[in-house]
Amino acid sequence: MRQNPELRRTDPEAGISLLEVMVAVAVILLGFLALGQTIVTTHALKRTSEERRTVLSALRVVGEELRVMAEDAAASDPDTWAQTIVDDLTSATRLGTMFSVRGLTPQVGHTTVGEIRVVTSELTTDADLGVEIGMPRDLDGDGDVNNSNVVSTATMLPMVITLRYRGLGGDRTIRRGFYVTRF
Repeated sequence: MRQNPELRRTDPEAGISLLEVMVAVAVILLGFLALGQTIVTTHALKRTSEERRTVLSALRVVGEELRVMAEDAAASDPDTWAQTIVDDLTSATRLGTMFSVRGLTPQVGHTTVGEIRVVTSELTTDADLGVEIGMPRDLDGDGDVNNSNVVSTATMLPMVITLRYRGLGGDRTIRRGFYVTRF
């Protein structure tokens, strides 16, 4: 078996050195590490996105439930609609002032994720609520902002939905303020 003379090595030093192999292996390992980090980061972003979608969905659903509750109360008795809402929430006949959200874990020290606050005082400020909804303001249409309890005369009620949960980045608190009206 004779070798073709063109295929024979002419230089005994020619070929791949151990150093070149080590550099190639290091580059390949670095590529695998970068790929692994990308996969882990993508997974974390997906979980964060799902968490955010759950939070926004919960805010929307609870807000709509409160709007329906206000419409039902105003339709049944426009004079006592605000009191009906407060009574329904405090007695938890429909929703309650505290609620859980499937997929979210309450913060330490809290038994539920969600809380609903109905503002019945015209003197409450945005700073008191932790959300900007234009308070203090006239809630009963009498032209002044000095009533500490407008439940019996309110034409609109500010509400604040607060979600406190343990997320991927630690404890999170999100508030959404809006108004329900008698009309």
